[in-house]
Amino acid sequence: QSIYNEPLLTSPDLILSQNYNLVGGVPRTFQNLGKIQTLNVNNCPKLGGDLYFLDNLTTVVQFQGGFSNFTGQIPASVGQMSHLSIFNAMGNQLTGSIPDFHPLANISTIGLFENNLTGLIPANFGVDLRNLDLTGSIPDFHPLANISTIGLFENNLTGLIPANFGVDLRNLDVSSNQLGGYLRREWTRYKNLTVLKLNDNNIGSAGPNYYDNNLAILQSLQKLKMFDVSNNPLGGELLIDAFDYLDNIEVLRLSGCNLSGIVEVSSSTLAMPYLQTIDLSNNNFIRQLPFWMGYCPNVINVNMSNNHFTELAISWAIMSKLEVLDLSHNEIAGEITNAVAIWPYMQVLLLDDNQLSGPIPTEMGNLTRLTRLGLSRNNLYAENLNFLSSMRQLEKLDLSHNQIMSELPDSMSDSLTYVDLSHNVLWGHVNTSIFNLRHLDTMDLSNNRLSGAVETFRGDPKYIDLSNNTFMGDVNFVGNLLSIVYLNISGNQFTGPMPSLANRQKLETVDISSNQLSGQLPDFTGISDLRYLNASNNMFSGAVPSFSQSQSLSQFDVSYNNITLAREASFNKSASCSTSHNPLRCPVDWAYIQRCSTTCQAIGNETVRSVVYHLDLVYETFDATDFLSKLSAATNVTQSRLSINNTRPGSVIATVDVHPPSSGGSNEGSVEDTVQVMESIEIQEYESAGLPLLAPAGQTAEKAAPNVSQSIPTGAIAGGVIAGFICLVVITVIIFVLYRNHLRRESYKKQFAMVDITQLNTATVKKSMIDYEDLKSLEPIGSGAFGIVYKGKWRETQVAVKQMRAEHVTQKQLEDFLHEVSVTERRRESDREQVSILQGLKAHPNIVTFIGLTLPPQPVSLVTEYCSGGSLYSHLRRVNCSIEEKYKFLNEISLGMLHLHKEKIIHRDLAVRNILLTRHLEAKVADFGLSREQEDTEEASQTQSKVGPLKWMAPEAITSREYSIKSDVFSFGVVMWEVLEVREPWDDQAAVEVAFGVVHRHQRLPISDDTPPVLMDLMERCWRADRTLRPDFGDITEALSQQREKDADTANATDHCIAQLKQEGYDHDLGPGTKTVESGTSHEYIDVFKVKRYEGGEELAMNGAAYAHCSEFNVTPEPSVEEKDIYPDLGKCVMTEDEDIPRRN
Repeated sequence: QSIYNEPLLTSPDLILSQNYNLVGGVPRTFQNLGKIQTLNVNNCPKLGGDLYFLDNLTTVVQFQGGFSNFTGQIPASVGQMSHLSIFNAMGNQLTGSIPDFHPLANISTIGLFENNLTGLIPANFGVDLRNLDLTGSIPDFHPLANISTIGLFENNLTGLIPANFGVDLRNLDVSSNQLGGYLRREWTRYKNLTVLKLNDNNIGSAGPNYYDNNLAILQSLQKLKMFDVSNNPLGGELLIDAFDYLDNIEVLRLSGCNLSGIVEVSSSTLAMPYLQTIDLSNNNFIRQLPFWMGYCPNVINVNMSNNHFTELAISWAIMSKLEVLDLSHNEIAGEITNAVAIWPYMQVLLLDDNQLSGPIPTEMGNLTRLTRLGLSRNNLYAENLNFLSSMRQLEKLDLSHNQIMSELPDSMSDSLTYVDLSHNVLWGHVNTSIFNLRHLDTMDLSNNRLSGAVETFRGDPKYIDLSNNTFMGDVNFVGNLLSIVYLNISGNQFTGPMPSLANRQKLETVDISSNQLSGQLPDFTGISDLRYLNASNNMFSGAVPSFSQSQSLSQFDVSYNNITLAREASFNKSASCSTSHNPLRCPVDWAYIQRCSTTCQAIGNETVRSVVYHLDLVYETFDATDFLSKLSAATNVTQSRLSINNTRPGSVIATVDVHPPSSGGSNEGSVEDTVQVMESIEIQEYESAGLPLLAPAGQTAEKAAPNVSQSIPTGAIAGGVIAGFICLVVITVIIFVLYRNHLRRESYKKQFAMVDITQLNTATVKKSMIDYEDLKSLEPIGSGAFGIVYKGKWRETQVAVKQMRAEHVTQKQLEDFLHEVSVTERRRESDREQVSILQGLKAHPNIVTFIGLTLPPQPVSLVTEYCSGGSLYSHLRRVNCSIEEKYKFLNEISLGMLHLHKEKIIHRDLAVRNILLTRHLEAKVADFGLSREQEDTEEASQTQSKVGPLKWMAPEAITSREYSIKSDVFSFGVVMWEVLEVREPWDDQAAVEVAFGVVHRHQRLPISDDTPPVLMDLMERCWRADRTLRPDFGDITEALSQQREKDADTANATDHCIAQLKQEGYDHDLGPGTKTVESGTSHEYIDVFKVKRYEGGEELAMNGAAYAHCSEFNVTPEPSVEEKDIYPDLGKCVMTEDEDIPRRN
């Protein structure tokens, strides 16, 4: 609710933090709280308005208003708060500048990051002002200012970096600004300084000498844990003892500081015992890599790249915890020894661009945790690459520019996204396993001696270079590259036609030169980023391809082919081109002559031929000379080659003779080609030249619609009219149906034009794509968020077709739709790993079977098995199900979920509405729209994507978007409640209210008293706040299965008991609230109060008790407390009066 307008306060502290339902603004009447010292409105996301309620609050010591929704400026009245120590307004939408604070205020913390503040920094502050747009310089602090932390990173601060930051500075971060000056010797008095981040500024040297960079201050800052001065022009060298006293340093970064000399310490065995990360890259260090680092026992990450180091240090072999080592772009010589096997935790090893030589040790195969390996641009050799097969986690591999003479290994890591083995001496065929790398983004095998055919890539790589090998066969694999950006297959022996690459919107470079490709070179249309095409030195024929809608094209080369036609130029004016050494037939488009220096020849029959033109002109005023002049301009044929043979009325029908070109003519085609050109020009083009035609060139209107007058009997005419009318109706209906279908297709195509399919990684779903035309007898049976669900047939099998409406086919909707088949979970750098869910999921009787899908330009559809029993949601509301049937449904759902989790898939949207039934009422888990695959389903994963329905979600999924098998278990608890209660959970509350109650008040759905104890216990366990205490689906399945078996045994024993009682003369009259006892079913207990015995026709009451053998009948569950109060012996084994056998009461 809103804050009251008249606050009454007797305490100096007012705490309103974390009130998620507090709305409106803080009223101005808060200005009357004259003695308040602490005002806390932190984390009230619905609380907004300005901060002017702070006016007159001069006694405030702490103001906490972070991560609410305040707007406007910080009022200047905060400068009157002389007692202020903490002012926190981070994570709001504040604007304007930061006001000056009271000069006597003992400020320790000012938190204002994640706002929209601008302007200068105030003269007196103690701050966390990161990620703003602050300008100006940092003012000097009072020498006695009690400030421990200053965070000003990622602003636009300029000027010199100050010398004073108060009395006890411990954390200073002014990185990513434009600060100048130099490292200050005054900082040596901050003995407690632990974090000093100055990276990405313009901090230089204090003087011209080698050691004026003032890095010597590190000798006095012995408590430093992190020092980062990367990307500053410090210059100079390091003192030999610069690092000697950094006894607590964990992270040391001096990358890109223009430092030179050697890296050394005076006491190598004692240096930096806690060092974990060191980055000295992008400098000018020389000689041996620092020997002393071998004695740093905790080093994990080392980057010494882009220097002039020349020698490896032997001591580095004992750095057993090393995970990342980057020594690339140095001058390191020598061999790689088998000591690399001593680094068992190594994940990234980069030795590229050095002077290493000798063999690649096979022991490198022991580095099984490697994700990146770079040995390129050295003089290394290897006789086999089998050591790569054991690196099953490898993602990026670069061995290019070496002297490796080997075949490719039989198998490589399935996780590979980048492979560069170019410029070696690799030979032999490429193994199928290489083409099956489904996450492959880049493959460069160029400049080797590889041979054989190239298979279809299972993945959808963006960069492929196979140039300068001896590959052969067709290039059909090219047609499946939907996301290709760079393609180079030049210098091989490929044959056959070239597949089309049209509409590959991210394609930039295509080089297919120097092969034996033939046929018509397909058009390169709709490729907006295409810049370079080289198709030279092949056997292409036909016409120069079209480049319409490829506006970025800067160069293309189709020289040295058998291309004969270049009649239409569709490339932009700035593009350079080559069409030389082709037997081009004149005429060609003048653009080729002007921009490509194209030449052509008049080839073909030169016999005079005639072309008829039927003109919409008045015959009596027809001007032959004007007609020929316009005809010459429209057809680009020299007028002297054209003459009118005759004209005749019927508007104007002119017969034009075409003559051979003169011997000195330029770009003049033969008569045969000229006539072909004239007849191929559209009517509209002639009209734009002033020649209104009634029929296409070479035809007359009479031929198009001949007028035959004959005498026809009247009856025949009448019959013909009637038949014609019927035919017209039929034709109209057919045309209407065809036109409607055409509009549907055009609607999909039009909408699909806004979808960039190259941005969708479709590699994992290729094998599941089916032709939409194969789907027959579609009948709508429902609708959902995406569109309509149909029942239909595919290959005579009944299927369900989930189809997206055409108007919904946007990039985002298509990604969401494809999500049910292929989803994204893990990120590795900039690459996204696609994992197929439905198509890779093993079959299970309690999981809906995936069949296939259709993609644009056909309707976007997902095809699954058809569950004729409908949804469980509807079934429960249509049929009054028994508890036994509900047990069965829950058991089948748990079996399906157990299967999903065994397949490492988290459903994330488990609800009754997503459970379908077969015609035999067998439950199947469906709808994987929010599913995710994880390597470890025990660990929670976070997602930034859409979240599931709040009323079914676990607390950790609501607050942190963390999903695991245990969040599915929580949802299953809600499903159990839905099945038992047959109604929506929390149907009287809004979703947001439910989420707040579940998370902060630990509210759970109310469980009815008549709920079977097993299910009651399961629901309570599923809903535990601590997810580690929830059961998994193995436990759930076991509990449900055991209960069903136990109920079945109990039912069998009960049947036997009743039969025995009847034999003894008792009649089991079922009481109210009990169910018929059937074999294999579950029940509460036998209502013994209705058991009667008849002797001689008289009813004998047995004090409301009946007896059965203890071994034959168990009371399940135990009687309630109330029942035991009334009948103390109920359920106990007692001795009867007439028998010595104990019986169950």
